[in-house]
Amino acid sequence: MSNFLRSGLDCLLKHAEVAPHVNQLRVHAGNSPRELLEFCEVKGIRVQAYSPIAHGTILDNADVQATAERHRVSASQPCIWCTLQLGTVSLPKTGNPEHIRANVQVDY
Repeated sequence: MSNFLRSGLDCLLKHAEVAPHVNQLRVHAGNSPRELLEFCEVKGIRVQAYSPIAHGTILDNADVQATAERHRVSASQPCIWCTLQLGTVSLPKTGNPEHIRANVQVDY
């Protein structure tokens, strides 16, 4: 975690009347800020992964596609599963009802 993020969160926790309960971060299989995730966990701050499929760009990744094929799921499902395994609340964005149904089926 960068010193800037750490000092910003430390300052907020020190001076806020109410500590934040949620921190919304860009988290996906290609971006897992583990130090920041661990810091939030220690401080009791829940992390929301606002971009679990990297705005769609990670869906073309060969490893993601191979994992999806191996488990016979959509390419977005391993990405969402990854963020859940990191302990975050995954927030995939779609307006497509078919994608919504697939996104919640990550128990493969």
